[in-house]
Amino acid sequence: MSTLVNAKKYDEALAFIDRRVKEKPEEAPKLQKYRVTILTQAGRLDQAFQLASNLPGKERAEALYSIGVSAWDKAYRDPSITYEERNSVVDMGLQALKQALDLKKDYFEAMAYYSLLFREKAKVETDANKRLEYTATADEWLKKAIELRKKSQPQPAPANT
Repeated sequence: MSTLVNAKKYDEALAFIDRRVKEKPEEAPKLQKYRVTILTQAGRLDQAFQLASNLPGKERAEALYSIGVSAWDKAYRDPSITYEERNSVVDMGLQALKQALDLKKDYFEAMAYYSLLFREKAKVETDANKRLEYTATADEWLKKAIELRKKSQPQPAPANT
């Protein structure tokens, strides 16, 4: 399967997963996570998002996070997408990250990308007030992420004087 994905033969990799699920149905939950990863790498974010929303627990949060990251990457780096596509990708990424944060409240990485996606949303907004609102929301999430990171880092021992 890795060879197929590395060769960008995504449909063949997905077919491999389908065959594997038929052969070993007990592996279906684990394989669904791989399916999300393959769909994300193939640029099929809509399909990946639908599938990720049905994954169980921790795997669901991680899959949703990866979709949010891919959405940001596409919105930020792909100059060929239209205004409508950019808005759609950003909105889907925000939804995916919001769901990941609902599942895992202290998800630093998801907070950081949630902030970045709000910045992308502000870039394409034509209404100045909404642009300011999105930028403020991005700043708020960045601040939350920084505070969470500071709390999670070990505090240095006080120096003896």
